[in-house]
Amino acid sequence: MKQFFGRKSRRALATVFFVSLALHVVAVLIFGTIKFVTEAMREETVFEAAAIAPPPQKEPEYTVNIQQRNQSTPPPRPPAIVVNNPSDLDIPELDIDVNVDSVSVYGRGGGGFGGGLSGVREMALDLGLFGSQRAISGALVGRLYDTKMDKNGAPVDFSTRKYFEILNEFARGWNESLLEEFYRADTELYSRQFFIPLVQAEAAPEAFGVKDEIKPIYWIAHYEGEVVSSISGRIRFAGQGDNILVVRFDRKVVLDASLERPLAAFSSLQRDPIGRTPDPRNRPMVAGKWIDVRRGTSYPIEILLGEYGGLFSCYLLVEVDGENYSKQSDGKNPRLPVFQTAPAKLPKYVEGKDAPEIRKKPYPLGL
Repeated sequence: MKQFFGRKSRRALATVFFVSLALHVVAVLIFGTIKFVTEAMREETVFEAAAIAPPPQKEPEYTVNIQQRNQSTPPPRPPAIVVNNPSDLDIPELDIDVNVDSVSVYGRGGGGFGGGLSGVREMALDLGLFGSQRAISGALVGRLYDTKMDKNGAPVDFSTRKYFEILNEFARGWNESLLEEFYRADTELYSRQFFIPLVQAEAAPEAFGVKDEIKPIYWIAHYEGEVVSSISGRIRFAGQGDNILVVRFDRKVVLDASLERPLAAFSSLQRDPIGRTPDPRNRPMVAGKWIDVRRGTSYPIEILLGEYGGLFSCYLLVEVDGENYSKQSDGKNPRLPVFQTAPAKLPKYVEGKDAPEIRKKPYPLGL
């Protein structure tokens, strides 16, 4: 068969093919070079986050700002409110569902034991373990002192022996000017009860707002106010404090329920066994001497708490002579109610067969 293309024709086609291929390769190289140069010359856009300022560093722990402390002043304490004829008062009934049948008429700084206005209901407040930072009626006013610092916040020598020397010296005259020589928290607390289940000792500085200033060791809390008795008869305080719980009533010390009886100032004070604490340690409680009270009479009262390190607890109860109480598990000692100057919620604690009795009658001493 005769070939369609001759040798010369095939050479011409091959030449055209290779020339076309070369032109394409050159075009690709030229285009790629232009693209590369263009991209290289383009200025890159960079997105940067705004600079973040580092958070302010806290001051070293337990550093006292003396200037700020000296500029603040505690809130004034109003005078006691005493009602001579509560039956003449026209007070509407409050529709509050609390388990309180009747209570005394309370004014801040004064209160009463026993009967009050029939049908009047009062809110049982949640005041925290050591009291409320908000001033409330029917409460004792408390202040916290640190025996490890002077009143300006400078460290002083301290030890367990020194701590008890301070306590015994104060307990002889209950002159608060002696405690004022030491550092005091600016915040005052208002408490209607002293029922504090087992907690770490740092709970007190935290409650008074000085957790970063007062270390949880060798502190003293002093509460004071006035109560008005709403019964005529005999009462006595009972309880237990780890480490310190002392009650002064009508300018006389009537109970030292401190752990292991550490205060030499009260070595001869009456301490009758009266059951066990309502916590897992089940430690023995004691009762003080009987006190004669008269209805409508106002009495000053002071509570002293203290801790020299570790765990803290405080159970302050009250007994009215002649009142019938249920028995503890030993079948002998009464289940006494918590001492309260006005309705207050009890903190959560380990309830058991020896838990305090829930008071259904009016409060024998109130504020």
